[in-house]
Amino acid sequence: MAAVGDPDNLGTDKDIVMARIAEKAGRYVDMANFMEKFVLRSLSAGRDLSSDERKLLVYSYKKVIDPLRSAWCVVHFNEQENQGSIDESETRDYRVKIESEMNEVCGSILKLLRDLIPLASSADSKVTYLKTKGDYHRYMAEYQTRDNREAAVADSLAAYKEAREIARLELPPCHAERLWLALNFSVFYYEHLKEYDQGSRMARQAYEEALPEMGSLSQELYSASENLMEQLRSNLTDWCPDDELPLV
Repeated sequence: MAAVGDPDNLGTDKDIVMARIAEKAGRYVDMANFMEKFVLRSLSAGRDLSSDERKLLVYSYKKVIDPLRSAWCVVHFNEQENQGSIDESETRDYRVKIESEMNEVCGSILKLLRDLIPLASSADSKVTYLKTKGDYHRYMAEYQTRDNREAAVADSLAAYKEAREIARLELPPCHAERLWLALNFSVFYYEHLKEYDQGSRMARQAYEEALPEMGSLSQELYSASENLMEQLRSNLTDWCPDDELPLV
């Protein structure tokens, strides 16, 4: 029998199978729960996740947190619009309910990442975990206030910086994980820290460094990196409309 966490076991492990079924059914909370169970068993065996397992973990939680982030934005906007009205307290209570759900999701994956990071067996594995840690602290910073927000921003920044140091030393510029990190880290600088020059500079540097090396990628790897390059280019077009960038 293949061991939990081995790439050969990806299609037959019961929780992986159920996670994929849940994905097909659009039941992303269930998918994340199955992946959590799988990761906990991998952790208990002292094993890192394979590339495909990491992708499933990140994808499942992203599909849970993104609708909550969108819902929070809508409710928060309506709360601001309804200040002083009879519906204000009910809207506030609803926002707090969504925030509680977001705290649960973020807390769940951050706890897994805390234990996965020391087990990372490769540079791309560690970059993935640290980038995802930065992402979920960033999501928490979107809705938290005062000291909690400052702590979330600081934790996000620290995780992104550590990931970037590893990526720049050990991953080629066109590697998908390095590009994904650059994409999210630059958004963090631009949208959360309001350091517009730093955010756009980071995105441009990642784009320009990766562009000459894209031709060296296999078709499978090229597709993932091309998508991220297009997202970097789209952001740079929005942030620096007067600049011209070569196409991938």
